[in-house]
Amino acid sequence: MDSKQQKALLQSVRASLLKVQELEQTVGEFSGDQQLLDVQLNNLIASLKDLQSKQSACSGTEVPVDVLRALDAGGNPDIATLDLFTQSLQENQATKGKIQALSQLRDNLSKEAQEAYPDASSSYQALKAAPAQTEQKSGDSKP
Repeated sequence: MDSKQQKALLQSVRASLLKVQELEQTVGEFSGDQQLLDVQLNNLIASLKDLQSKQSACSGTEVPVDVLRALDAGGNPDIATLDLFTQSLQENQATKGKIQALSQLRDNLSKEAQEAYPDASSSYQALKAAPAQTEQKSGDSKP
């Protein structure tokens, strides 16, 4: 989205919000003047049509659902985005820790298995190395 499209879209959003505010005030102070209400409703409809015509300017933009929920709840989208980023970072660190722990467990189990069953362990290592050698040989013969 280029700068001109972004400014035009922002201006349309602001205009639509202003029309909603004007309509809300008119409804709140409604004195029976149906014509004024009709005019303001038509102005809001025109403003929304203008906003809809500019929707192509943001067609490639994706907004996370959690940010939209925060907006619906009256929250700040910047804070919601920061919270999502922080949460993702924490989950990433927790997953990294789990991976390291499992890797360490595998290494310890392998070491203990080698000490407890040296013959079986050497056979296992030979079997484990065999597919790797087969893959290397087949990789060498490919054009």
